[in-house]
Amino acid sequence: DKRSSGGADLNYTNLWPYFQVSKQKQDFTIYPIFWNGDMNFRKKTSATGMIKFYGYANTSRLGFTQPSLDYPGDKNLFELQNLNVYTNLTYHEQIAKKWKLFTGFSYSTNTDNINIANEAKDSSFNNAKIKHRNDLTQTKIMFTRSIGLLSSIRLGGEYEYATDNTLYNQYTKRFVDNYTAAFAEGGFYLTTKLVARVGGRLEYSSLLQKANIAPRISMAYKVGAKDQFSLAYGDF
Repeated sequence: DKRSSGGADLNYTNLWPYFQVSKQKQDFTIYPIFWNGDMNFRKKTSATGMIKFYGYANTSRLGFTQPSLDYPGDKNLFELQNLNVYTNLTYHEQIAKKWKLFTGFSYSTNTDNINIANEAKDSSFNNAKIKHRNDLTQTKIMFTRSIGLLSSIRLGGEYEYATDNTLYNQYTKRFVDNYTAAFAEGGFYLTTKLVARVGGRLEYSSLLQKANIAPRISMAYKVGAKDQFSLAYGDF
């Protein structure tokens, strides 16, 4: 099918054989193990339209002991198990003679399970089980209107839903943020060598309970075949 393509990749890494040859300073209780893979897919939906997907996942484990700095003669244990996932889906299309549509969606998550302990001590001060997870969902839509051969304006909006969860022994903490934004930007070629970009964002964060207006402006002048002079200002 000439209108679509895709691919996938899977990798496995185990450092046990290497550590048998090259001795390490730490005493490993879990030799580092990694699994990771990704996949991609794209398909032309029309003469000017395209849908794309990319996904990635990784998981890893390791654990070791090493001499304690706080308690001479004792050993500290550190173990980590991680899971990380990222996905991205985009679509673009020419919806009118001078208008283009771009929209995208992404989701990512990361989880760390951490175990910290001192082999000779049994208290919450010296031993800790930590689980930390954060998730982020993002959506974006943008319309581009061409003006002449080179200039254009862009209008769009974004939404992000973010969560952050931490468990430390029996203690928990959770943060949630709903972030929304609307933006407008124009790129204008004043001459063949001078271009200006003017735009701004209106954004709101539920976690901060605050709205913000962020103006941005930049200018660039081409002074040679490979050289240009630029000036920019922005509130981020």
